[in-house]
Amino acid sequence: MHLYYIPIVLIAYHYRKKGIFLSALLGLMYVSMVIYFLWPDIEQVLLAFERVVIFIFAAAVIAWLSDKLERSRIFFKTLSEISPAGIIRTNTEGICSYANRRFTEITGITKEQVLGEEVCGLIYTGDKEKFFGDWSACTQNGTRINHEYRFMKPDGTNAWVLFQAGPEKDEKGNITGYIATITDLSRIKSAEMFQRTQFAFEHSPDDIYFTNRKGAVVYANISARESFGINKENNTDGKTVFGINPDIDPERWEEIWKIIVKDDFYKFESLHRFEDGSLHPVEISQYHLTYNGEEYSCSIARDITDRKKIETALKESEEKYRILAEASLDPIFIVDLEDTVLYANKRAAGLLNTTPEKIIGRSRKDLFTTDIAESQINSLRMVAETGEPLLIETKTRYNENYLWQDHSLIPLKDKTGKVYAILGLSHDITDRKNAEEALKESEKKYRTLVELAGEGIWTVDSAGIATFVNPSMAKMLGYTVEEVVGSSFFNFMDEEGLEKAKLLFKNDRKGEIKKYDFEFVRSDGRKIYTIIATSPLIDSKGKFTGVLALINDITERHLAEKSLEEVNKKLNLLSNITRHDILNQITAAAGYLELMELDKAIPPGTTADKYLEKVSGIIETIKQQIQFTAYYKNLGEQRPDWFNIGRIVAETYRNNAFEHIKLKNNVKRVEVLADPLFGKVIYTLFDNASVHGEKISHITFDAEETKNGLLITCEDDGIGIPDDAKEKIFKREYYKNSGLGLFLSKGILAMTGLKIRETGQFEEGARFEISVPEGKYRFNNGN
Repeated sequence: MHLYYIPIVLIAYHYRKKGIFLSALLGLMYVSMVIYFLWPDIEQVLLAFERVVIFIFAAAVIAWLSDKLERSRIFFKTLSEISPAGIIRTNTEGICSYANRRFTEITGITKEQVLGEEVCGLIYTGDKEKFFGDWSACTQNGTRINHEYRFMKPDGTNAWVLFQAGPEKDEKGNITGYIATITDLSRIKSAEMFQRTQFAFEHSPDDIYFTNRKGAVVYANISARESFGINKENNTDGKTVFGINPDIDPERWEEIWKIIVKDDFYKFESLHRFEDGSLHPVEISQYHLTYNGEEYSCSIARDITDRKKIETALKESEEKYRILAEASLDPIFIVDLEDTVLYANKRAAGLLNTTPEKIIGRSRKDLFTTDIAESQINSLRMVAETGEPLLIETKTRYNENYLWQDHSLIPLKDKTGKVYAILGLSHDITDRKNAEEALKESEKKYRTLVELAGEGIWTVDSAGIATFVNPSMAKMLGYTVEEVVGSSFFNFMDEEGLEKAKLLFKNDRKGEIKKYDFEFVRSDGRKIYTIIATSPLIDSKGKFTGVLALINDITERHLAEKSLEEVNKKLNLLSNITRHDILNQITAAAGYLELMELDKAIPPGTTADKYLEKVSGIIETIKQQIQFTAYYKNLGEQRPDWFNIGRIVAETYRNNAFEHIKLKNNVKRVEVLADPLFGKVIYTLFDNASVHGEKISHITFDAEETKNGLLITCEDDGIGIPDDAKEKIFKREYYKNSGLGLFLSKGILAMTGLKIRETGQFEEGARFEISVPEGKYRFNNGN
């Protein structure tokens, strides 16, 4: 009985106006039942009256609240339905639970399609990624959404909207769902699109103009106004299509108008006359349109002057290529997929002793023997099937001659990429094939030569491992070929030679061809002396792969040279002693003559005095010649070496008494391969200028690389050399005190192939030129 209040509450909630009356009626029934069943229990009857009063009061309150809630719901629904914005509600998972009428109008999606659908599923595919990110931020962080998106309409079009959404919360602040509004942006977007289209029309690089039915221009964009000389934007200056286009007269205009009315579009090439009277080829795309009941033509004209030039150039190029094909010394042909000749140049026809006219249109089988035709058909079929070019070599008989040819077979394709014919370019390679055969024979001969050569031949890889030695090299080392191949190059030398070999091997990587004196150790422990010439081995990619060495055994020559050095030492010792004794005697004789002059034993001016003067001169000449032998004996005694020219010039000037001459030394970073007496040559040039230059004040040394090698020059501003003495000064018989110096200098330079001559102008100064051949000079790094 105590649960009797439940129907009273429900009646009060659902029947707001009658609910209190019905609740009172039910309460009276409740009291009657209590009295009936519990009488005379007065306490229970009073409690029943008390409960009824409470029930009626509760019903009154509930009825009042229910009425307020219903009024609020009706207000919200009415507001939602008349709202200019679309409204949707979702649960916390983003599932739509409500959508107003405006939402369905904007998006074109019915309520049935919206309810139960995820809001993300309604968004246009291209905007989903951005929307998903914004929606996730809203659901996770409670941030509001205020962005533009596109909704996908059922008809496939898009609806631009401003989407605004935020969370819906209860009294405790818990999110119970989300409410979103959408504002239709279609008109705004259409207006923006119209503005962009209008801007594109107005600023298009093409000439765009509208004409009416009579051919009068009613609108022209900026480009057209500039082309046709229309000054004002809204005034077309009475321009007509007939004045703009010299190819269009009223009759032609009528034909064009009929075409665009029928097909809405017509594209053709024509001419435009610009303001300056010049004619320009154009491609015109013409459209038919109607506005406010009037018919117009929209013409979009593109200047094709450059394209026409290209087309003209292309035609000329095609003609040139046709001429080249006809003039080609190589056969050129085209055959279709039926094996019929479509084209053949004169060379192709000439190989068959006929003319192109007699070949074109015939089957290839009619032109060649069956075996040749069948062998070629397979290659042609492969190109047709794969659509890829093919390069083949064949040996074909033409009349009585066999020719080796390489054929480039190229597929010709239509616009769809389908092969419709094959272009063939043939090249006679008979000479190359003959050369290859000759090369094989030559390789065979050279291999035999290498095997039989007395000179050692040795190749090693980049790690120094022997990859090949000929029998002579193996014999030179006292091993078999098999024992050397696969062994390290460095295994055949002592510790001293090992260090030198590693340095030489490192230098070989730089790509220089070098010659060295080198010592190897034979299998029996004896040393052999060799001259080794090395060349780096470089592959096609420029990578160092090893070294090729040619080795000459000079052990016997080396021992003979050692013996000769000992003999020369003994002879030089004897020569020095003899020369010293002779000079002592000459000095004594000169001293006695000088004493005779001082004692005036012979009267001056007499015949005896003249004889005495001649004897003094003879003694001085003998002294100089004996001194000359001291220099000349050293010539060629030592090996040539590299000398820095600029450094020797500077040191010679600094270490000798030439301060009265101003030096200009322009020689930098140049070295020459010369005899160790090369410094004597530089000294002689200084000394010669100082002694014989008379008025000399400056001397200049220079070096210049020419096509023939290096040219070293020494110029001064002295008196110079007379023309009749330019050759004589280098001879032993002609000298002025230092003449033997120039004779000796010429010999010193000749030891390594260098030459000297005098080319100056007499009375303007001397100029000595030293010519250095290639390979006898080099440029250093300045150290």
